[in-house]
Amino acid sequence: MTGPGKPDALAGAGPGGPLRALGANLLAGLRLGEPARAGPGGTALLAAVCIAVIVLSDLRFSTELGLDRLGITSWVALAGLAGFAALLVEWNESDPSSGYLLRLLATAPWYLFVALAGTRLWGGAPPAWWNDALIVIAVILVAVITWRTFGRLGVTSLAVLAAAVLAAYLLPLTWFYPPGVFADYSGQAERLQVDAEYVLRRQPAAVAGAIGALKPQRAGEADLYFIGFAGAADEAVFLRDVVFVRELVDERFGTAGRSLVLGAAAGNLETGLIASRHNLADALAGIGGLIDPNEDSVLLYLASHGSEDAALQVSAWSLPLEQLQAGQLRRALDASGVRWRIIVISACYSGSFIDALANEQTIVLTAASATTTSFGCGAESEMTWFADAFFRQGLAKGLGVIAAFEHARDTIAQREREAGITASEPQMWVGKAMQERLQEFEAAVGHIAEPVEP
Repeated sequence: MTGPGKPDALAGAGPGGPLRALGANLLAGLRLGEPARAGPGGTALLAAVCIAVIVLSDLRFSTELGLDRLGITSWVALAGLAGFAALLVEWNESDPSSGYLLRLLATAPWYLFVALAGTRLWGGAPPAWWNDALIVIAVILVAVITWRTFGRLGVTSLAVLAAAVLAAYLLPLTWFYPPGVFADYSGQAERLQVDAEYVLRRQPAAVAGAIGALKPQRAGEADLYFIGFAGAADEAVFLRDVVFVRELVDERFGTAGRSLVLGAAAGNLETGLIASRHNLADALAGIGGLIDPNEDSVLLYLASHGSEDAALQVSAWSLPLEQLQAGQLRRALDASGVRWRIIVISACYSGSFIDALANEQTIVLTAASATTTSFGCGAESEMTWFADAFFRQGLAKGLGVIAAFEHARDTIAQREREAGITASEPQMWVGKAMQERLQEFEAAVGHIAEPVEP
């Protein structure tokens, strides 16, 4: 209802109404110029455009072929709050704050488009400098708008800018996420208070106990042992990957009783086996002591975030863990006495591990090249793209290891083309000796036998 002295909420000030005011303000925002009087209706449309740019940009550049609720929620919340504030002051056109907020709101769609589109151009994994650059750009924009609106940058304005920069670095964005998005992270505060010293102190004995519970190798038979390593514990998708793969190879390749997982979930951080490079080295050494190095093989599956310097992220909330370098993994494998190795790595830049791990008795399969990112590591992903294509759609359907990799490479390439994102380019190294042995092993376990249902 329109009251005395109050403009109609659905009408803009001046001819043309809200739509004309919206267009004028978007043009003004592009040049940081003087905004037109939009009225509450036009201002609401301006806020809606901000939100639309966020959603559409995320849909276009999403690495998950859909909307990333974690990515858009905090931006939408901030755009909505800014729009609401502008609406409030718009009811009082004599308030000088209205022009200031309108300038900010009119500039926001252009800034958001650059921020979101630019981020997605890196496949969802932008370099650190990009995020810092966006904060600097935002501060400059706010400073210019403040100067143009009020003709000066006072102490108060500078203090607000400084507070905004600190907030961008320090405030947890989880404050803006909707309830239920972090279902896998319930009780986070309690987990952050875990007794790190106790957890780390009990790990050697826990790994030794897990190794002691494994079945021994069978003389005269080519046994396969499995180790799964979920490096980044605070990304539940990696542990889901590893658990699924363990169940698959237990049934498909006879590793039941000869497999273990390093990667404690939040609920058993103090009782489970954590993924750490020391635990991995101990597990490899323990299995190396169980097997016949001439007969038996080890399948090692690692899932985590990766970096271009041939390293995998190893993290478990507040625990002080070190990253896993490719050279460290090679030394642990060599020290374990395990000769026949199948190593599968689902991580960004995982191709950077091949040079360090390759030898004639090894197969190395990676989700990406040394210079590209892989996909499917978001909080809402059921599995990483590579694990889904290689294990669930390949091995679980009866394909051999090499055929499953080729299927995964082609499937992922098609998925990436449809998404319009940079190809991850999965890589494969097959040592000649291991290729011959793999054919014998797959024939022994019947890799084209009745497929396992995922």
